[in-house]
Amino acid sequence: MGVSPEDGTGISVGTTKAMTHSKNCAGSSPLPDNDPRDKYLYEIQVFTGSRKGAGTTAKVSFILTGEKEETSPRFLADEKRPVLQASNIDGFVMAVPKSLGKLTHLRIWHDNMGSNPPWYFSRMQIEDLQTGDKYFFVCENWLSLDDDDGLIDRMIPVAGRAELTSFNYLFWTKTKYSLADGHLWFSIFKRPAKSNFTRIQRLTCCLSLLFATMVTSIAFYKSDEGSNPKEYGVGPIVVTPTGLYIGLVSGLMSLPINLLIVALFRYSKPYPKKIEETLAYRFYSKFLCFACVKKKVHGMDEKQKEEVKNNMVENAKKERTREKSDLDPDAVKVELENELEMLERGESFEDKDDTHQNDNDRSVHPPPNKDMKKPSAELNPIPRALTFKKDDKTKKPFKLPYWGIYIGYVISFCTVAVAFWATVEFGGVFGPKKSLEWLVSFFISCFESIFFSQPLKVIIIAVIYAVFIKKPEANDDDNDKQLEPGEEWLHSHMTEEDLKNPDKRKELEKMKTSAPLPPELDFLKTAREERAHEMAMYSLLKEIAICVFFLYFVLMIAYSNRDPWSYNQYSTYNNMFNLGSFSPSYTVQFDQVNSIPQFWNWTQNALLNSLYYTDWYNGDVFTDSSSLIQDKQTLLVGSARLRQLRTVPYKCVAPLDYLIEYCRDDYSSFSEDKKDYKLKWDPLDASDPTDIPDSLFSYSQSSDIDGYPYWGIFSTYGGGGYVADLGTTMTDASAVIDTLMENNWVDNNTRAIFIEVNLYNPNNNLFGICLYVLEFLQTGGIEPFERFFIFRLDRYSNGFMYFVMAIELITMAFVIFYTVTEVKKIRKLKKDYFKEFWNVWELIVLAIAYGLVLVFIYRSVISVQMMKKVKDNPTTFVNFFFAIVWDECCGYFIGILAFMETLRFLRLLRFNKKVSLFTSTMMYVAKPLLSFGVVFMSGFLAFSTTAYFFFNTYMFDFRTFVSTLETLLSMMLGKFDYEKAWTTTRVAGPIIFGMFALCFNFILVNFFLTIVIDGFEVVKSDLSKQSNDYEVVDHMMKKVKMLLGKTADQELCDELDGKVQSMIERCNTLAEFPEDEDLENEIQELKTKKKKKIIVA
Repeated sequence: MGVSPEDGTGISVGTTKAMTHSKNCAGSSPLPDNDPRDKYLYEIQVFTGSRKGAGTTAKVSFILTGEKEETSPRFLADEKRPVLQASNIDGFVMAVPKSLGKLTHLRIWHDNMGSNPPWYFSRMQIEDLQTGDKYFFVCENWLSLDDDDGLIDRMIPVAGRAELTSFNYLFWTKTKYSLADGHLWFSIFKRPAKSNFTRIQRLTCCLSLLFATMVTSIAFYKSDEGSNPKEYGVGPIVVTPTGLYIGLVSGLMSLPINLLIVALFRYSKPYPKKIEETLAYRFYSKFLCFACVKKKVHGMDEKQKEEVKNNMVENAKKERTREKSDLDPDAVKVELENELEMLERGESFEDKDDTHQNDNDRSVHPPPNKDMKKPSAELNPIPRALTFKKDDKTKKPFKLPYWGIYIGYVISFCTVAVAFWATVEFGGVFGPKKSLEWLVSFFISCFESIFFSQPLKVIIIAVIYAVFIKKPEANDDDNDKQLEPGEEWLHSHMTEEDLKNPDKRKELEKMKTSAPLPPELDFLKTAREERAHEMAMYSLLKEIAICVFFLYFVLMIAYSNRDPWSYNQYSTYNNMFNLGSFSPSYTVQFDQVNSIPQFWNWTQNALLNSLYYTDWYNGDVFTDSSSLIQDKQTLLVGSARLRQLRTVPYKCVAPLDYLIEYCRDDYSSFSEDKKDYKLKWDPLDASDPTDIPDSLFSYSQSSDIDGYPYWGIFSTYGGGGYVADLGTTMTDASAVIDTLMENNWVDNNTRAIFIEVNLYNPNNNLFGICLYVLEFLQTGGIEPFERFFIFRLDRYSNGFMYFVMAIELITMAFVIFYTVTEVKKIRKLKKDYFKEFWNVWELIVLAIAYGLVLVFIYRSVISVQMMKKVKDNPTTFVNFFFAIVWDECCGYFIGILAFMETLRFLRLLRFNKKVSLFTSTMMYVAKPLLSFGVVFMSGFLAFSTTAYFFFNTYMFDFRTFVSTLETLLSMMLGKFDYEKAWTTTRVAGPIIFGMFALCFNFILVNFFLTIVIDGFEVVKSDLSKQSNDYEVVDHMMKKVKMLLGKTADQELCDELDGKVQSMIERCNTLAEFPEDEDLENEIQELKTKKKKKIIVA
């Protein structure tokens, strides 16, 4: 329960590699092409953006321009560590012969090589190590051929104060840095490499925060007494408003102690080194200087000693002289000559004040050379001409003593220990319910800390910094530049001594010229085209992969939505209830019922004998209390129900009033009878309060019986009616049927009877809803039809369905991914987006997908409610019609989505010439086909109207106008009962049929084919109307051949070599041909004839 102190141990071990990596990334690397003879140094900080794919594998080069000088092309590289990666801050030291002056421009580019050449260049900070001046070059743009402008070479001016103090720049730079350094949780993984606040210390702060939150939240809870009236459950987890409040408050209460620990770790000085370690290097240099000076001074008189002393003081003063903003090359030369003379004289210019090093010293300290064969030349290993100290009058940042770190660890340990003790001591009295509430509030506190308080702190600091402070953020190194025990310099430096070696000089010159030059326009154009083909290829492959997976997931959902045993279960129910397989031989089948006595015959025999299992096959009485029906595998859920809808008779009007007194209208909501009656439909006496209606003859509203309207063959029927529940046993059901028959429950005013039965097969986890409908027509006939709905109400009941649940979640993730992709395309293309057919298709697919998600969620909610109703009312009828409707809607959405996604797959085959020709042809003939459709629909409606007027009285297929349209469509496909039409109307039938076949099957169909064929020929002959995706395929094949070691260029070269060799052989044959006068005459004659033809022409 909660978090144990041991949890931090495993996590802290995982930070070791990250700490080592951070140490390697800290500090600045020398540029590979630095010349050791160049003494003027600049420190460069390169900031790479944090966007996706911001890092680069290309070779980045730059030219730095100042008021005095301009560098040659230099490149950013480091063989010891990865550079220019996403969110990286890479430091470099650049050496130049002399000062560039005040920097004005930066030209930066890359060679567009490697597996991922695009690079998002955020900004560059350059510091003159001699003067301390800092320059900022802000880009915040891509160096990529894929970007809108397609530039990989950019000229960036130095940023002015207005740009550096703008709100947008300061806010975003501070926010990015604070998320990596100030957000306590994220900084464990994204801690800046140059920060003294280590990952172990940050992890310690997180652990103490967790335990502090735990102990503050547990203080709000008492023993498990009572319960909160408002509870919101999500599975086994129950969330209460009190728990939410406690979680938020305990998270805020634990902040002060955590802020104290963070301050102790962040603002304490680093642990000091041992005296012998910190002073060894300085003592070593002093000792050498003292020894050499002693050797030189030995044997001098007092005057000479005084002269040496004065020279040392004078040189020490010269050492501290420097310019404020620039360094004069002549002063450098003079200073170097003075130091060289001092070294040759064996004099030391180390001053005692130098023992106190300034933290702002930006000099680079190489290690001392221990092999000193010439002590006079190696007295001071630090090149003092490069260590001019700037007059920094700014205050040092406040630092706590180094032992503040130990106080932070002690407070963290005490916090964890006290919290662990309190959790064990007080949490033991909690019951399971209160413990779960406490655990939920604890996780709410953690969530609030990670995603609310810490990000809010970062945003507030960034806003304050950008609005009030308005100071550009400089990336300064907090780490000590001296080596610690057990460490060594990461990079080796070439010295001037090394340049005496010719091979080293050649290596240096080669390194200087290895920086890629700025790209030329022709190269950029070719590279853009190549990159466009490459991106199109990758986009096509990505699209194919995503579409294949998405289609697979959609089909998995579609197939799992229907059970393969559904048809077998439907067949079983049809045999039982419709055909009466468990009933006596004289039973009438349901689809043959055409009178009221036949209806009662089917009800008493087929329905009741199939629903209620009374005895075994050998005649033994069935005594099991379960609701098994006759198939011995299916359970009856609740009871079966009969529901009747009636109309109110009205007095007939002339001229029929003398034949019959009352007429009966067709069913409608206005003519429906909604009164209550006694037995045999006797009306109630309103004046007699004891006259009570019978329950079987009382009208029930749709809301009372949870009924819904139903669309029949001839009318749409309401959800109310006169209801008769048959019960759960054979005895109860037979008694109800007998009562209904005796009291004429079905009579001339009946317009529809619904028989509803709910069944469940536990073997297949399938519900079967049987609906039998009898429509009583005005003509006196009865139209029976049945519907079976086989579906799964509780979907997730086995291991495979849990796999389907995972597929559904992945499909939802795909839908979100498609949504983001299409939104980006709409923002990029705007109105042009809707001009592309497949873009509109994608939007329709997304709309259907989101509709499916909503329907799916609502269906799940309805299923849970239905299961609860069945559990609460096991012996009464439960109407599943609403769940059936939403299940069918879900099935329709899934089917449409699978259909459209399968057709969408044709788009991915557009690189196939035949498929591309097909799609291009259909797009070309879209407008002509639209005009053709107008003509087609006009003629089709004309024939439909004529056929309806001629045949609706005599033929069932033409009974309504909609059925007439369906029949004519079938006639176009050759499916039509011509013999019946001919026997019905021997004149009009053949004429209409012949005219329709002539106009549509011959003329209009051939017109349609002509339009398509003509469009196909035009598209095939006009290359401009065809897709250019073939180039992508050619590029793809080229890449495949390159992987196989066989390129198209090599094939072309082989072909050209063969042609050249053949030409050489032919020339050799002609050269060896013997001279022949007849042949020469014939050649001259041919030339003359050729000239004449040309003249005539």
